[in-house]
This record gives sequence, C-alpha cells and structure tokens, in this order.
Amino acid sequence: MQFNLSAPSKTFLVGEYLALEGGPSLVAATGPRFGLSILEVESPEKVKVEGISPLSPAGKWIRDHQADFSRHSFEFCDPHNGKGGFGASTAQFLFVFAWSKFLECKKIDFESLDKIQEIWSSYREYGTLSDTPKPSGADLIAQLVGGISSLEWHNDEITELKTYCWDFEEQSFSLFRTGTKVRTHEHLRDLKAGLKPELKEALLKSSLKAKKALYESDAFNFLIALQEYYKTLNQNQLVAPHTQVLVDNFYQSESVLGVKGCGALGADVLFVLSELEKANNVKALAGVVGLELVSTSEDMSSGLELSMSMSAKKNIDFKSISAEV
Repeated sequence: MQFNLSAPSKTFLVGEYLALEGGPSLVAATGPRFGLSILEVESPEKVKVEGISPLSPAGKWIRDHQADFSRHSFEFCDPHNGKGGFGASTAQFLFVFAWSKFLECKKIDFESLDKIQEIWSSYREYGTLSDTPKPSGADLIAQLVGGISSLEWHNDEITELKTYCWDFEEQSFSLFRTGTKVRTHEHLRDLKAGLKPELKEALLKSSLKAKKALYESDAFNFLIALQEYYKTLNQNQLVAPHTQVLVDNFYQSESVLGVKGCGALGADVLFVLSELEKANNVKALAGVVGLELVSTSEDMSSGLELSMSMSAKKNIDFKSISAEV
C-alpha cells in the first residue's frame, strides 16, 4: 500500500511579524503542492526517510515517534527544489504529524479546533530554537486548511481561525521568487524582545483592514491595507534593500496596483496585485528584472490531502481501511 500526502505552498499576504505575537495574518495557500510518498516495506532494512533533515521540526518529530516510522519508507517532494520561501519545513511537519495521527485513529481528522490546536502547539514546540521566539504557526495552519486563512492566538491558545476565498473578480495577484533568501531563524533572534507597541499597533490596524476588505470583497481597501502594511515595515527597517528596489521598480508600471515583499524582511517572495486583464503585463515585467513566477490567484489551493494506492505486490482488503480527509 502506498500513501500520498500533499499540501499547498504558503505565502504571507499580510501579517508577518504581527503573527509572532498572536495578531491576525492573511496567508494564501497556492500551488505548487508539496508531497510525501509513504510506501510499506517488507523489512526494516528498507525503511528510509528521504528529503527531511533530522534537525528540522519534522525530523525531530520522527526521532520522538520512531515506532510510527519503522515500517514504511518516506520520500518528501519539494516542487521548489530547495529554493525556500514557500513552506517546505512546515509542510514536512504537517505530513509527519498527520501520519502519526493516521496510524493512531485510522483517519486524518482536523475538523475541530481542538485538533487544530494540537498540531499547532506541537509545531510551535518542535519548531522553536532556544534563542528565537516561538514560530507563529500561521503558515502551518494555512497549509492545513487551504484558501486564505487568518489565525489569531493569545496565551498559546488559538482564539480565531477563519478562511477566505480570493473573491476579487477584477483583480489578480502574482507571486514571484526573488532568488534572495533570508535565514528566518537568524533574523528572528533580533526580534526576541518583541515588537515595539507603536509598531504592533500600526501593523494590527493594517492587518485588520485587509482582513475586513477580503471578507467584504472590497478591492480598494485591500489595496490600501497592503500598501500601509508595507510602508510600516519599510519605515521600521523590516524590508530588505533588494526588495525595496524591486517594489520601486514595479510601481513604475501602470499595470501594477500594489506590491509587497512577503516573509522575513520581505526578502523571499514578491506579491504583486494588478487588474486581471493586466496580469500578463506584470509577468512580462517580472521576467525583465529576473524574477521567477511561482503562482497566481488562479492557483489557490486546498489544504492537506491524503490519497492511497494499491501496491502491485499485495492484495488489499479495502474494507479494513478507513481514511477521511
């Protein structure tokens, strides 16, 4: 029997930094999708785990739950080929945690907030280094539920989780890889003391505005919120120099409505908002400055999925198998 788990790529539209302190963020789940192939093996000698570092959160989970990973081989598929920026590490943890739960319950069930709280808390525990703040886990949850998600938490408890669709009929977004990677854990060391109150207040105001605009399909105020969030980050030295240059270049084009770097220092990914009819102009401009198109609003994706296929070497009694996604 072969099992296949898959989950989308993730991108913070707004909410970086604020998410670390429980504030609302909007995280988009798009293609391409990460995958984990799980194949039953005939002997312990054939057990292997490929593509997952033992030092990663997922690797540490495997170390602490060895019985769950002792009768199968595991192969992680990264559609980004290790280039980073779209949630490979969180996808890995999502997969290995889900596999442990599948073995325990014979199904994958994250329908209730309690079960979502469990995986979120576990990820934050396994993903924390001694000299950095706990990760927000908002990216993990985005890959779990799909669509565009908004997570809020307080005192290590999730207080709100909502999902949205991209309902702007005349606007499109494109996500481009910049080719420059910031080591997130190293960057977060500088933020261990937390956000300054005035910075947190400004980011919260813009993030709430973006969330409300998305709910109301209000493209104008979504754009304003996006611009305000980026401006606040830039004024507080939270935008990488190369991202500032790219943003300025894109704003010189009349095809572009809004631009923002995404993730730590906005370094890895560029989010570009445009009228739907001008999306191809944006892609052409990105090509001129050497950016790689990764996905668009047409590539919005669902969350965690499980599929199963029969091994040619075995006869399977499907009545004995129960799986829910």
